[in-house]
Amino acid sequence: MAMTSKTLALMVASLAAALATHTACREPTYVSLVISTDVACSDLQGTSITVGRLNEIEERAPLTTVTTCAADGTVGSLVVTPSGDASEEFAVRVVSGVKRNVDECKAPDYGQGCIVARRALRFVERTPLTLPIAMRAACAGVACGPEQTCVKGACVDARVDSARCEGAGCDEDTLGGGGGAGGRDGGGVVPTARGCGGLGFDFAASNVDVGTLTFPEGADDGDVLVDQSCPINGESGDLCFVRGESYAFQRVTTPAGDVAVFSMCRFRVQPAATLEVRGSLPIVIVALDVIDVQGTFSAVGSGAASIAKSKGGGQGGGEYLSGGGGGGGGFCGRGGAGGLFGGTGAPGGSPYGTPELVPLLIGSAGAAESNGYCAGGGAIQLTAGRSVTVGAGGRLNVGGDGGYYYSGGGSGGAVLLEAPAVSIAGIVAANGGGGGGGGTTNHDGAAGGPSDRPAPGGSAGTDSAGGEGSGGAGVDGAAGLHRTEGTARGGGGGGAGRVRINSRTPAEVSGVVSPSLDTPCATRGPLRSTP
Repeated sequence: MAMTSKTLALMVASLAAALATHTACREPTYVSLVISTDVACSDLQGTSITVGRLNEIEERAPLTTVTTCAADGTVGSLVVTPSGDASEEFAVRVVSGVKRNVDECKAPDYGQGCIVARRALRFVERTPLTLPIAMRAACAGVACGPEQTCVKGACVDARVDSARCEGAGCDEDTLGGGGGAGGRDGGGVVPTARGCGGLGFDFAASNVDVGTLTFPEGADDGDVLVDQSCPINGESGDLCFVRGESYAFQRVTTPAGDVAVFSMCRFRVQPAATLEVRGSLPIVIVALDVIDVQGTFSAVGSGAASIAKSKGGGQGGGEYLSGGGGGGGGFCGRGGAGGLFGGTGAPGGSPYGTPELVPLLIGSAGAAESNGYCAGGGAIQLTAGRSVTVGAGGRLNVGGDGGYYYSGGGSGGAVLLEAPAVSIAGIVAANGGGGGGGGTTNHDGAAGGPSDRPAPGGSAGTDSAGGEGSGGAGVDGAAGLHRTEGTARGGGGGGAGRVRINSRTPAEVSGVVSPSLDTPCATRGPLRSTP
């Protein structure tokens, strides 16, 4: 059989001889691999096929590589016959490159844009078997163990139970070596949740037990698309004013307090949309497939707040001193001190929490002159089974409030991004707010914004300016100023919050992360394996 320009037809071993001995009462022994894809052919940059034993195919060179596919998604076919024992076991590894050359997809990690499928099965004597292998886009960048394969975004046992090949067809339901499609530990990892038509997690999420969450069942269900400006409320569970079948809501109690968990298949914020957090509970979005933020997702000032003439709310609340400016809130960075004429002003709040953001905590407030001002930034965790993307126009902002006059600015909040693949081309910011300006007139500080620039403190006018909030490489809030005469005083700026990125492959960061990734307030780490 010859190779055509669109598909591959290849004989492995001695199929011709086997067919030559075929009679009406004697079927040949072989397995026919049929490879297909749901990836656009224009994005597919080669598919390699390797045949051997399961414990050796990771080290073997490909048997052949196909560079094209047919319009219906057919990549090609390959026929394998036994070389000896008619019931011997063999394995196949198929690798496709999506928007990258398949030659760049190398074991053991392969990398983003690589789809890896494995199968291991035994021949059935005198029985032709068909083994379909679907190279799905949902598996691009999903790195499974050497004895596992990716199915709809989840890692499962690559062994096929040949006895379950109904009608001689060995589809994905036969995976699991006789034990179904449950996760086999090929690398210390098993799926922790299932739904959305078979999607699943192969790592342990931070702060929540994904196995206890509810997900839609169907592959086409559970898509949450935010295409307008609307709120997400951690108290009520409303997302854009509705409760629907596309997501589930659960208020989860942790040792550090409650978190609001929204679970679904896929979550997207469109470019023109703005999703604003209401309430002070940390927000956790868990999607079994992808999370894609192309618009704005904001939790500015949705952290701990203040009451009048007192220390700021939260673990790192700024201190209050009568007659002086309020201290800025602290979280990872310290809050700036408040200004005081002729003396030392109220100190800013101290650091707390962990770099891993376990537990997931909100930002703290600056000390305030009036109720409800100077709140810290909120907390947003985005955990996905396949990928988290912040597009070039995407904005994840958990900045602290700016201080009202005399008051300290709130600290930045918390952002945790977690998936096998994480990409940031836009902005992820957890900056402190600027302190309020002092005096008899109201000069508010600016809230922490989606950039790496510090939020300005309230202007001085004829009085005293508030301190800048954190930004970029500067993680501490600046002190409020004070005049050399009179009683005017400025509030301290808020300190930086925390940013954490957990991924299997190195996160692609071409955008802005503030606080900067070269500070202790923005860190990276690996995904955690399930126990």
